[in-house]
Amino acid sequence: RFFHLTNAQSCNDCGAGTHFDSGSCVQCNGGSYCLGACNGTAPCPHGTYSTSPGGVNEASCTPCAPGKYQSNYGQVSCDDCPAGSYCPTSG
Repeated sequence: RFFHLTNAQSCNDCGAGTHFDSGSCVQCNGGSYCLGACNGTAPCPHGTYSTSPGGVNEASCTPCAPGKYQSNYGQVSCDDCPAGSYCPTSG
């Protein structure tokens, strides 16, 4: 869910970790990050995840641990590597 922070006049009023939605700056959801201003939201890249809302840049996304993977963008968790596969590095 969105958390309304301010009654912003425009997207330029939104800080990092937020984006403009229906007249307010709202926190980005987990699985994404927001650079602020008029940039909107960006999903965490594959191989990463974010459980916390309000990510401010791509570094807010955490790489999957060895033995886990994430092949989709914008996720809040990583999946276990399938049985019989080998996932030795993060991502």
